[in-house]
Amino acid sequence: MGVKEHMISPYLKTLGRHDELLFPDEESYKLLEKFIRKYDGRMNINYKSPKYEIESKTLANIQRCSGGRMGLVIIPNGKVTICERLINSEECIIGDVKKQSLIDIWNSDKLYNLIYPKRSKFINTDCYDCDNYEKCIFDKGLCYARSKIAYGTIYNKDPLCPRETKFMRFV
Repeated sequence: MGVKEHMISPYLKTLGRHDELLFPDEESYKLLEKFIRKYDGRMNINYKSPKYEIESKTLANIQRCSGGRMGLVIIPNGKVTICERLINSEECIIGDVKKQSLIDIWNSDKLYNLIYPKRSKFINTDCYDCDNYEKCIFDKGLCYARSKIAYGTIYNKDPLCPRETKFMRFV
């Protein structure tokens, strides 16, 4: 069928109808990793184990955000956002397919300014003074959902940032 890659995404903590009971346990993750190893070399499976959240907080281990970079989310009411976990965050609504074409939304300044925010949006956060600001925010793509869940705003560090000392479970 021409499929070149399979992407597996674990259950994620959301701002919507989140339930802690839906998080897989460690044994379930082990079974999934065993299944993936079985197909190693025969199939390209894009999967990053959530163990990185617990084992080490490094910039390299923060999973890259694809929101607004590889895709968009159209909400049933026609509004468009960068992430399915942020459908209730008005600041992340970047358009409306009832009023604009998808290509206009994709090429909009609103999307560009959201995924490449000015440093001034991060005043009074660890991000504002960070030497890795561009590498983390622009190249990796800050996870606005995790920031909003942890700090109540999208303009704060990713809770998986090496500068964060508290542990919070997201996957």
